[in-house]
Amino acid sequence: MTGRGDKPNRKPEGEYLEALRNLLHRGPDVLLLHQGPEVPEARLPGHSGIREQLEAGPELLLFCGHVHWDQPLAELDNGTRILNTDGRVLLFTAASLQ
Repeated sequence: MTGRGDKPNRKPEGEYLEALRNLLHRGPDVLLLHQGPEVPEARLPGHSGIREQLEAGPELLLFCGHVHWDQPLAELDNGTRILNTDGRVLLFTAASLQ
């Protein structure tokens, strides 16, 4: 089970990872997840199954949190960039998107 089973909208881990795999097949440029991948090379904790799905998918920009990283940026072998936002604030303006 991903997350506490007594909370709403929880899925068994296998179903969650399958849904993530299906989403990645659609080729997103940006993805927002509550929990992020582990990055073992950088000693950054996270979910190994999420990392495996992301590395098998297209390069993208991932925003995630759940587990705090002292270093907020990381990159996976396939070029996916990860911005861990746990304990941080992101501010997007129309000007920053142009």
